[in-house]
Amino acid sequence: MVGEKILCIDDSIDICDLLQLHLSEEGYVVDAAHNATQALEKLPAFLPDLVLLDVLLPDSDGLSLLRIIHENYKNTPVIMISGRGEDIDKIIGIEAGADDYLTKPFNMRELLARIRMVLRRFKINSDSNDETNKIADDKNKVTFDHWTLDRKQYQVFDESGQSANLTTNEFLLLDKLASNPFQAFSREQLFDVWRDQGINLYDRAVDVQVTRIRSKLNDDPKQPKYIKTVHGIGYMFTGKPNS
Repeated sequence: MVGEKILCIDDSIDICDLLQLHLSEEGYVVDAAHNATQALEKLPAFLPDLVLLDVLLPDSDGLSLLRIIHENYKNTPVIMISGRGEDIDKIIGIEAGADDYLTKPFNMRELLARIRMVLRRFKINSDSNDETNKIADDKNKVTFDHWTLDRKQYQVFDESGQSANLTTNEFLLLDKLASNPFQAFSREQLFDVWRDQGINLYDRAVDVQVTRIRSKLNDDPKQPKYIKTVHGIGYMFTGKPNS
């Protein structure tokens, strides 16, 4: 069976060679691009299951390429890799939609663990027609207004099946809130949904992710239908689940 495909985008040939060697030994199919131009040429042909993306590229910045990937390859998670370990760089990467962020030099075991974790979150289980799986599928979905939150696909879809293009971090936060409607959660409690997955985010992350979720669900922040700010506490999901 062919392994999952990973595209490494880094201007360092040595780093790409090292990643190809170790990831191939783990059963992944690996290709590399050393600049944004090469990456944009390889993406449609290779169709990776995951992208490892350096922040700094010779012909573009990684954040711009990240946005292009999310616009055109909506179900392809991205782990950003950078030699810059400042908190602000990690925050910017997460705000831009990265699914994880790793600082060079990194431990190969840690990278492998994060790759497996991100791929596991994005893995779509195959469906069958028997009643048992139908019940399980129903339990994996929360519907509210004209949206359906699908835990199997780590995504939210509208009535036409169009994805809201939530990142993994945004989905995990929305799932926590939507699974407990009309219950107020502190920011610290909401941080736990990421900590439990081994994701390291920072002080502004909850507010930033809520802003992004509202925007993608067309939820007016001045009069929100789905995520209400509870002053002095945090946030509450106020969308009414459909029966």
